[in-house]
Formats: sequence, C-alpha cells, structure tokens
Amino acid sequence: MISPVNVRKLIAQGYVQVSRRHRTLARLPAGLTGRQALDAAAPGRYPPQMPEESCADQYRRVYAGGNDVLKLSRDDFADYLRVLRALAEETS
Repeated sequence: MISPVNVRKLIAQGYVQVSRRHRTLARLPAGLTGRQALDAAAPGRYPPQMPEESCADQYRRVYAGGNDVLKLSRDDFADYLRVLRALAEETS
C-alpha cells in the first residue's frame, strides 16, 4: 500500500494521473516545460499556439516513458486516489 507521504512525494515530483483504466501516472522530463517536451518528442507536429497545459497533458499521455511513467497496482492506485481526494478537500 502506498502511504499518504509517498503520494505527496509523487505529486511533488510532478506525477499526475494520465489513465484511470491503466492506473498510470506520468510526469514531464526534469527541467522541461510541456511545450519543450512535446517539441522534442514530436518536432513540428503540434501548433505553436497550443496552450502550455495542453502540451504538458499531450506529452504525458502520449510520449512519456521510462522513469517518467509509473503503473500502480490496484491497491496503490486506490490509495493514491483516496489521498488525492483528501488533499483536494484540504485546499478547497
């Protein structure tokens, strides 16, 4: 099981949920913005006016790999979601 402290560490490291079905988290490469990561992965494929958050989402869903992707077990993913909900309630 994943502890609340470890969930907070994953969030601090930039991991976000990209697939509930596959229980997958991903992050951008260290030191790159979403636009930079997307342009490096697929030069010229996406329009320059694409918003930064959309670039980051597209990179994480389609191009992220290696150490930038985590696939959690069912139990760990359930814990991750539970802690994430609790954090959202704390900040609202």
